[in-house]
This record gives sequence, structure tokens and C-alpha cells, in this order.
Amino acid sequence: MTENNRHVTVDVTLNDLNETEKDVYNLIKDNPKITRDEMALKINKTIRTIQRITNSLVSKGYIYIANWQQQIWLLGGIKMIIDSFDIKTEPVMSIKDFYGEKKNIIEICLVIFSKETYNYILKKYDCEVIGVIKACNGEYPIYKFNFEGKILGFYLTMIGSTMASQFVIEANWITGASKFIMFGSSGSL
Repeated sequence: MTENNRHVTVDVTLNDLNETEKDVYNLIKDNPKITRDEMALKINKTIRTIQRITNSLVSKGYIYIANWQQQIWLLGGIKMIIDSFDIKTEPVMSIKDFYGEKKNIIEICLVIFSKETYNYILKKYDCEVIGVIKACNGEYPIYKFNFEGKILGFYLTMIGSTMASQFVIEANWITGASKFIMFGSSGSL
């Protein structure tokens, strides 16, 4: 793998592979264009065995097929990410660097996908800004309001599971909310 014209080595632990799977993995690592026929000859196995092993390596996330017609194999996937992730080193920056200390303002926060619902709450209730989610394309205020004696938070979220879930993480930090209710006109949630 290269990164900014530098060679980057990623160690992959092969502990959950049997010896034949390790042999096939290493053949692919040495020659990504190797065919199943060539693998079978090199390690003295049948082509059917090689097919079974390559399918297993794909399902386990060790390899994937970059080109079916030319049988070009690539290393990577789930195992490479998991085995190279470092949970012991302190992060270069964290959410605290952007938002300060974690707050404890509300318990329940509504994650709203519908502008109509969002605008309805803003008009109907006395809402107060309690925080702001800052994204590259703008700022998203988090409000609180009283609903039948219960203080609730709410904000208009981004569309897409990645951004919606990231906003939940940030809203948790900014408000202290631990319960989130998602709804709106977003399709399936």
C-alpha cells in the first residue's frame, strides 16, 4: 500500500486461518495476479480446494477480488482494519477539543429528519438553543423545549446513516442526552 508516495506496511494477524489458507493468502500477497490454477500447482491442492479457500478468505475479510475477469486479488478488508487499529495510543484530537467538557443538560433528544416537523416544534413551543453541532457545511443548533412537563432536546439531522450517527455522538457530548428518538421523512430508519 502507498500513502503519499511512501510505502506503508500493515501487519495482518493470520491466527484464525489454517495452514492452507495462510499459504493461499501469502501467494496472493506475493502475486496479486496469480490464478487459482497457479495456486493449486504451487501448493499441491485441487482447483476446487483453492476456490473454497479463496471464498473463505473473501468472507473472512482478508482478500477481495478486484477484477473477476482477470482474477486480480487485493489484500485488505475487515481483517486489515481490525488488526491494524490501535486502541492504546491517545488520539491526536478528540471531540473534547472541539466542544470542551461533556455537558449534562438533557436526557432525551429527538433526532429529526423532517424539516416540517422541525419547523412545527420551533413554532409551537418555546425553544432554547442549548448547543450547536458544527459540520463542514454549516452549524446545526440543538434546542430544548418543555413537552408535558418533560424537557426534550431536538435537532434537524443530516441525511445518511454515517452523518446521522455522527450527529448523535456529537449531540450526546454537547447535551449529555443518553436516549435518542429518531423519526421523520427519511425513508427507513
